[in-house]
Amino acid sequence: MKRLLILALTFTVAIQFLPAMCRLSFGQTSTAATSIRVKGLKDSVTIRRDERGIPYIDAKNDEDLYFAQGYVTAQDRLWQMDLFRRNARGELSEVLPNVPNSPALDQDKLHRTLGFSQVVEAEVAQASPQSRAVLEAYAAGVNAYISTLDQKSLPPEFRILGYTPKPWTPADSLIVIVHYDSIGPPGSETSNPGADDDMTGMAILLETARLFVQHRAQLALTVRFVASDEEELGGLAGARSYAAYIKALSQSAGFALVAAVDDEQSGWNCNTDHLCSDTLFPAFDVFSCSRGGTTSYDFAALGDQFAGIVASYSTLHVKRDCIGANSDHFAMWEIGVPALVYSEHSPFNNQHFDQNGGDLFERLDTDYLISIARPGITFQASLAGIQK
Repeated sequence: MKRLLILALTFTVAIQFLPAMCRLSFGQTSTAATSIRVKGLKDSVTIRRDERGIPYIDAKNDEDLYFAQGYVTAQDRLWQMDLFRRNARGELSEVLPNVPNSPALDQDKLHRTLGFSQVVEAEVAQASPQSRAVLEAYAAGVNAYISTLDQKSLPPEFRILGYTPKPWTPADSLIVIVHYDSIGPPGSETSNPGADDDMTGMAILLETARLFVQHRAQLALTVRFVASDEEELGGLAGARSYAAYIKALSQSAGFALVAAVDDEQSGWNCNTDHLCSDTLFPAFDVFSCSRGGTTSYDFAALGDQFAGIVASYSTLHVKRDCIGANSDHFAMWEIGVPALVYSEHSPFNNQHFDQNGGDLFERLDTDYLISIARPGITFQASLAGIQK
């Protein structure tokens, strides 16, 4: 029986590995195969979509993988991508109708004043060769898709507004990430740029996927990266919907659900704000048991394994605790899958979440974030069978 390890986070992306074929398959759920030649690829790439329309990419090298990711993302979300980058760069009013009381111009002025464009352009200029290669490959994939469009195939939003998307740049990918989780308090959702656990956790998830691809020959399990903060879709309704889906899929396809890991860290440092609940810092928190509710869950062995990894590879302390029904992991517990969630230390003392009117992006401690990510990725690699 096949076994599946689920690594959960933010956005909905599933990655699996298939034999390479020089074929690109388009359409949400089409079973027809279409082969095309795309300038910019080094080797053949296969893209298929499952019954839910989720793309699965198989590439023989990293650059082709990110190129294909850019291509299929643009295929599915080009209008959304352009809207987000225009929003962040302060360019919405250039294309949106000039209607009375429209907030677009004021928002553009705010975002230009905040200087998102200057920040990301500087980041790209200082990026490592490896990071720049990833950004350039992704942008090339987006632009390869844009180059296939004409007035008939252009997404309807562009046709309605009477403009065509300009080429995607490496900096555009960064500016969308920086601005994506800009959730202010109710009624002012777009007024407070920032980043919660969504994009910081996403960065770690993508790095985990990159490393797993490099060591794919060692994988003892199939690994599914679920990059979607499902609990935001109506409390636990979204998480439970996914749990029901993956449970039914495991039964129909004949594989076992081995474990699930939920990365909920935001990169906030409680010690900087003098808001740690104890004197354990430097530390982070691991939750592998439930608190409250009518049913108790306790996957102590999974937490012990994580703590052992940390003791071997890190100077951080681990605080073990229980948690309630407030994140994706809980739905996995409910279907009997061993799961845990890990986060920065004292996460419930964080006062800077955007939806509460704070600005967590200003509170990111990159060094602390990376110090947690390293043992976190190592733990997930050990679950998947990757050794030192």
